[in-house]
Amino acid sequence: GLVTDSFLRVFQDLGVYNEFLWTMKFELIGSFIVFAALYCYKWMRFPLAFFLIGGILLTLDSPYVACFFFGMALSQLRKDGVFEYLKTHKGWSCISIVLLFAAILFDMMNTKFNYTDYYETIQANTIKAAMLLFALQSNNLLERAMRSKISLFMGHNSFPLYLIHFPVMVSLMS
Repeated sequence: GLVTDSFLRVFQDLGVYNEFLWTMKFELIGSFIVFAALYCYKWMRFPLAFFLIGGILLTLDSPYVACFFFGMALSQLRKDGVFEYLKTHKGWSCISIVLLFAAILFDMMNTKFNYTDYYETIQANTIKAAMLLFALQSNNLLERAMRSKISLFMGHNSFPLYLIHFPVMVSLMS
């Protein structure tokens, strides 16, 4: 039972090992995809196109796994120097801030119209997250804000706090 629960059921829809770690299945699948892409990278002629098309197609079926493809696309853009190139253009600074506000407006409209289809909301959030990350990484001002001490503090401490609040809540509610 220990081996079955630890290595199989945790990553399948058969049961939830821990409600707060529900993403484990997607993280395992996404990790395998990243490792496979890294292995095959030397044979890819157009890796950016592969990552973007993979992300868009997977957004329709498995939005959480699509995030791994968008992450690889952003990494490819960084490797190719696209973000550094865009940071040198003042016009792009304005466009990236407009892109950021468009993503926020998109989220506000989604909330205002109260879309109840949970799956469509996840798909929209996947695209919005990719837009936000692209805007943040291609703008000096936005990138500096994300590298501020408070942002780094929150980034370093949010996941451990997230993990520890489960046992605290369960203990208090028992």
